Amino acid sequence: AIRDFEPDLILLIDHTRASQPEILIQNVPVLTWIQDRLPWLFDSKVGQSLGELDFVMGQGKRDLVQRYAYPEERFYGCDMATDVVRLTSRVAVDSDPERFDCDVAFATHASETPREFADGRRAECDNSMAMAVLDAIESALVTRQDRGELNGALNFSVLLSEIEESTGTSLSATARDGMIDHFARPLAERMIRQETIRWAANWARASGGRLHIYGDGWDRHPDFAEFARGTLVHGPELGEAFRRAKVNLHSGCNFALHQRVLDGLAAGGFFIARRHAGDIGFPVMRAIRAFLVQRGISPPATIYGVDLPAPWHSEFERLCRMKGVDPKKPLEINDRNMRRIESVCEGEAIMLADQLWPEFEALTFSCEAEFVDRLEYYIQRPDERRACVSQMRKGVIEHFGYETLMRCVLDFTAGRLSAAPSETESQAPQDAFAVAEANAL
Repeated sequence: AIRDFEPDLILLIDHTRASQPEILIQNVPVLTWIQDRLPWLFDSKVGQSLGELDFVMGQGKRDLVQRYAYPEERFYGCDMATDVVRLTSRVAVDSDPERFDCDVAFATHASETPREFADGRRAECDNSMAMAVLDAIESALVTRQDRGELNGALNFSVLLSEIEESTGTSLSATARDGMIDHFARPLAERMIRQETIRWAANWARASGGRLHIYGDGWDRHPDFAEFARGTLVHGPELGEAFRRAKVNLHSGCNFALHQRVLDGLAAGGFFIARRHAGDIGFPVMRAIRAFLVQRGISPPATIYGVDLPAPWHSEFERLCRMKGVDPKKPLEINDRNMRRIESVCEGEAIMLADQLWPEFEALTFSCEAEFVDRLEYYIQRPDERRACVSQMRKGVIEHFGYETLMRCVLDFTAGRLSAAPSETESQAPQDAFAVAEANAL
C-alpha cells in the first residue's frame, strides 16, 4: 500500500512508528494522534524512540514531554476534535422514543463499579508494599468523596506524596507513574462518574423523570441497570441521542473540552457538567498574567497566588482546594509555563472551557443539590437550552472541527519538516518498496 500510494504522511491513531516496525518505512513521516491515555504510549522508551520524521498530536503533551521524553518541538498539543458532518447526518436511525427521548442522558462505557475496579487491581498485586499504597489511595479518595471534596482536577502527584509519607513508603518514579495512571486516576474517574449518575438516578426515581445511560455493561450494573439503553454507534445514532435528550451529562477527571462534550454540542445537544477546576481557570490565569506584567516579573521567578489582588486571590484558593493543593505553595514561573499562560490569554491556544465559553461555570454543579437545581432549571427552559447550544456550538465548530484541526496540524508538520535536517532523506533509498524489504529483513 505504501509503494502504490506513495504517501507524504502516515497518520496513526494511538500508535507510533516503533509499534509498527514491520509495516512502516523509515523515510516516510509518521504522525501519531494520541486520543487515549494508553500504557504503551505513556512510556519513556516510546518517547525516546521517536526520530526526526516522527510527529505527535493530541492530548497529554505536558506529561508526555516532561515525563516520557516526547519531543516538544514535534508535538502539536490539542484536545479531541469532532466530526460535525457525521454527527449531524440525516441518515435514518431507529427513532424509538423509549431509547432516545429522555430528560437526562449520560453516554459512557465506564460501567465497572469503583469497588470492582479496585478489587481487580488488588488481585493483580503480589507486593505487600504496593498493596498498602493501593489501599491508602482508595481510602483517601473515598474520604474526599464522603466530605464532598473529590474533584476531577485532583492533583494525584500531591495525593500520592501524602500517602507515601503516611505509609512510610518510597516509590520509584516509574512506580509512581503506574500508581497514578493505572489506579488512582481511573478509580477517581469511576467514583466521580458513578456518583453523578447516582444523583441523576435519585432524581429520576423521586420525580418520575427519565434517565438514559448509554454504553457497555450498564444493563448489568447493580444500581443502575433499569436506566440502561444499550450502546450507540458513533455518528448519526450518537448525534440523535444527544439531540433527543433535554440535558446531557459530563463528569469525571476529563476536562469539558472532551470528545463527549464536543461531539454532543456539534450534534446540537445541551450539556451540564460536574465542576472541574481545570475548566474554570481562565479568569485566574488572566489575573496571574496581569500580575506578572504589572510587577515586571519575567521567568524564572517565584510568585504566590495568595498575593493576587482581590477577588483573584480568593478564586485562586478555591481552585487550589478543588485540586487538593496548598494555595500557599509558591508558583514557579519558567519559560514553558509562561509561554502557556501567554498563548492562552492571547487566544492562540484554547485550553480551558471557560476560555471558549465565558459563562461555562453556570452550566456546572459540584453536589447533588446543585445538580438537581441545574437539571430542573434547564429542563423547564427549552428556549434557553437552544440559545446556549447555538452559541457554544459555534466555538466547537470554529476550534475543534476536523477540518480546522487538520489544516493546523498539517501546517505544523510541514513547517517542522521544512526546518528539519535533510540528512535522513538524502541517505534513504528512493525506492519505497526496497526500503520496506530492507526493514523486513
